[in-house]
Amino acid sequence: MFSQNAPNVGTTFGQLHDENRPNWQNSGPRPIAWQAWYPVNGAQSHPLPASFFQSEDVHLDAPLAGQGPYPVVMLSHGTGGTAASLSWLAVGLARTGCVVLAPNHHGNTGTEPFMAEGFLCWWERALDISALLTAAAHSGPFAGHLKTDDATAIGFSLGGYTALTLMGARTSLLAFNAWLRETGQSLQGPREFPDAAARIPDLRAGSKAFRDSQARHGDDYTDT
Repeated sequence: MFSQNAPNVGTTFGQLHDENRPNWQNSGPRPIAWQAWYPVNGAQSHPLPASFFQSEDVHLDAPLAGQGPYPVVMLSHGTGGTAASLSWLAVGLARTGCVVLAPNHHGNTGTEPFMAEGFLCWWERALDISALLTAAAHSGPFAGHLKTDDATAIGFSLGGYTALTLMGARTSLLAFNAWLRETGQSLQGPREFPDAAARIPDLRAGSKAFRDSQARHGDDYTDT
């Protein structure tokens, strides 16, 4: 239970572009749309954009309460999900005095058309989290108000994998494919994109962004 004296909660939306990585169309930098929840003082509520998910009472674009600095929680949604799907958790965390930041993972989010690359290159999600935290600390409404040395990562489903990757877990497609052979499993996509695996040969042949991402799948994405 949260205290009755817990702060009100604001929410805001934004988008940045990671110049270090291309989008899956290979036509520009990788987009990272995001939503944030944070403590606010008494503020007038404004309607939120229409969403599939019902949210608790929050204050759209209200100013951050005080100067902080505030501890940060980074949220990562599940495969095919959205930042808004975790609003129930984000609001509760913001009421404890945290700033909560959540990206919509490009190609793997319900806020944009699904792309097979987004369902096959899971490790890119960790870089979304790191890029968002870095950007939020240096520009925008939270610049100078975040305790970046006191950051936590939480995720649902594939978002849990994302959090583990940020803490040092390494991806091995070699080990994954060996497990498939040993268990007699076949490589398939999730129900949101059931033929994702069948797209791999064409992606290897025609997508530089996909090939480059696959080549770095086993890199260390620790962010501490």
